[in-house]
Amino acid sequence: MAAAEGGAPVGAPVRVRRTGSSAWPEAFALAKALESDVNIRLRFRENKNQLLAWTSPELVGTATMKALAMNVNVVLHALEVWCKSCSTPKCMVIDWLKQEVTEAHKMLNPAVSKGAVSIYVDAWGIKRLSSLALRRWRAPIARLRDAQCALNMALKPSKLESSIPYICRLRTNPSTCCSMS
Repeated sequence: MAAAEGGAPVGAPVRVRRTGSSAWPEAFALAKALESDVNIRLRFRENKNQLLAWTSPELVGTATMKALAMNVNVVLHALEVWCKSCSTPKCMVIDWLKQEVTEAHKMLNPAVSKGAVSIYVDAWGIKRLSSLALRRWRAPIARLRDAQCALNMALKPSKLESSIPYICRLRTNPSTCCSMS
């Protein structure tokens, strides 16, 4: 291999640093959670074997607030499973998401092939939408949170919580939405 101007050989594989699977949540926990949710199963059937719905065909894979509102159930399940294994806020690992989404697709539609485009789109879509949710969680957006929660957050801005446990508490117990511990 010839050396490029920067000194790195041309054609050398790009080094990608990924976290090991030991830091990931329990195997197929997300797939089981998605499969056990009746609303997600119904949407999967209605949506031509895709977990996520998008605002238009041109915006498939684009993380927007409207797309997040359409897919809040899937994103909340993903965040709930992910935050159980992470003590610090960090984005989901795409390799983990691909494994989970592939298994979810197999559970919901046994005839799906491993290389289906919908698996790729769903895995990256969950990653992008969950990152958007974490970035925009403290923004004053009424659609993302209950209006009463937004009012309480505006009245008590000095008490901040970590976003991921707050989202998980909201998913498991909606009555704690407005509590400021």
